[in-house]
Amino acid sequence: MKDKILEKVKLWSPIVIALCALFLSIYQGSQTRQHNQLSVKPSLVSTFYYNDKSVGYTLDSRGLGPAIIKWVEVLVNGKAKGNWLDVESALDLPESSGSNGMHFNPYAGVSLMPGDKVTLYAVGSDKNIKYLRDSYQKVRIKVCYCSIYAEQDQRQCWQASNFFEDIKRTCDATPTTVFPNTSQSTK
Repeated sequence: MKDKILEKVKLWSPIVIALCALFLSIYQGSQTRQHNQLSVKPSLVSTFYYNDKSVGYTLDSRGLGPAIIKWVEVLVNGKAKGNWLDVESALDLPESSGSNGMHFNPYAGVSLMPGDKVTLYAVGSDKNIKYLRDSYQKVRIKVCYCSIYAEQDQRQCWQASNFFEDIKRTCDATPTTVFPNTSQSTK
């Protein structure tokens, strides 16, 4: 009787050990994948700034990995705008930004590396500085960005904004007016 039990144990032991090793390898692989995704997680922050020389909006990459922009939406008083000229027109700035302005168009696919800080829009004339500083809350900037793992997992995309209530762990659906829209004016 003992011999039969020992024989069955000898027969099944390698199979049980192999199955345990297989499950442990699968679990360890998923943990490694999760660690790798977290070790390159991007984080974008959109802010409004002002000083004596200029006023505007910036986008800072504060995460551990590259942030790949999926889409950008810029709204003025709740209405989507397709480019910075439309934004200026909707804000009714006292004077055109012209040579006193700075514009950066964050196209889909642009990648921001950790530590990058880009000025999305800035004006430098005294009249525009005061005007935009007093009305900065009219402009809402939403940025959908993804990590390098987004093709495998849509949970690897987030939404940044200069308004706290628009910051999300997932992106909204792609807006109808994506910024920058150089093909038409959206006034």
